[in-house]
Amino acid sequence: MHTQPFRRPVPIKARPTDLFNLLAQQEVFKLRILTRAVRFTTDLSPNGLILQDEHAINLPDCGLIHDSSRIAGVYSRRNVLELDFNPYDHRLDFAPPAQGLATIEKLFGTDPIDESVLEKERASRCPAFIPCDCCREAATNRRTHAIHHPLTTILATSPDLHITIRSQSFIYSRPHEAKRVTAVSGWILAVSQEDAVIKIDAGFLHAICIGIQKLDGETRATMRTYDMLGKDVVELSSPHLHEVERWRSIFQAAT
Repeated sequence: MHTQPFRRPVPIKARPTDLFNLLAQQEVFKLRILTRAVRFTTDLSPNGLILQDEHAINLPDCGLIHDSSRIAGVYSRRNVLELDFNPYDHRLDFAPPAQGLATIEKLFGTDPIDESVLEKERASRCPAFIPCDCCREAATNRRTHAIHHPLTTILATSPDLHITIRSQSFIYSRPHEAKRVTAVSGWILAVSQEDAVIKIDAGFLHAICIGIQKLDGETRATMRTYDMLGKDVVELSSPHLHEVERWRSIFQAAT
């Protein structure tokens, strides 16, 4: 029995507001966030769309805000709607029901392109990152021992956690209390009570900042993590302020 090959990617040419208005009408869809250091997947039930200004599109029930002016391309590919941004080190993927994706292709699709063309174009927008030997060795060590990384422990033992994933183009922020935490091939993996999955490349976790911040009028314990380029990886926050000292002690014990 021969498997059916995937169709070629279909470029989507649409105003972001038109595209997201269609997405917001879907009963449920899967969201995937990709950055250099994070892979995040969850099922979402959108309910309306808010245009905060000319380019800021907010899906409030999804916890997602993004800057549509940074979109470099939209493609229907392998049953997923992929949103590329500049630079190509972060991406949003949406997997609406098949009928919803077919409607988007019918309304906004153009001629299909070859996979090789898309990959070459993406590579041209992806900034190269070549760490020094010292940083490369340290990253390899963190991946090898990802199960013992302090962040693994914190994700597994902290109640009422809220996660925020930031890039130059979007912010995703939702509760993420883990029911299962492990490490797989150098990635820290945490599955939430709602079956959302976040994977964090332990090798890219280079620096942290733990403290107390006021977020949306609420004082919270916060932890921001950064990669080797100084960019945000993921932010954790908790309403339990005593977590600040506990999180610090976990990191200090690992040094």
